[in-house]
Amino acid sequence: MAIRTKGTHLYVIDPTDNSVVRIGCVTSIDGISAPRQTITNQCLEDDEVTSDPGPTEPGQASFEIKFDTATDSHMTVYELWKDSVVTQIAVGLGDGTAPPTITDGDFVFPDTRSWIAFPGWVVDVPFSIALNENVTTTVPVQMAAAHVVIPKEPE
Repeated sequence: MAIRTKGTHLYVIDPTDNSVVRIGCVTSIDGISAPRQTITNQCLEDDEVTSDPGPTEPGQASFEIKFDTATDSHMTVYELWKDSVVTQIAVGLGDGTAPPTITDGDFVFPDTRSWIAFPGWVVDVPFSIALNENVTTTVPVQMAAAHVVIPKEPE
């Protein structure tokens, strides 16, 4: 059975105080990927191209939030952009509710929930301000390494 999106949470480690911050009012998370490069195995005299899978290259993810300056986690995202720092980012999927904790500056994930995690940095905080809408920002995050998927332990 598929995991529902309801109950999904986005977390970052705030490097200023080494705390777990849950980002409030996230409306979408997209593009968590690390596409595999292609290694071409062709000599000049070859008539056909052959290739092998190469290393992965971290992609660029994004998340949208309904931005509010009174929401501490939204200001943390803004500060991460301003300070230009790599931090740990985690998505807790909707098949559990437990938040991550931190040990030695890294996330520790409860096994009662599935996780997608990666290091990355906030590329920008571009605002969208439209008539009769909430202020939103779709935050691009450059992944510093490939993501890991950690499944929930079976009950």
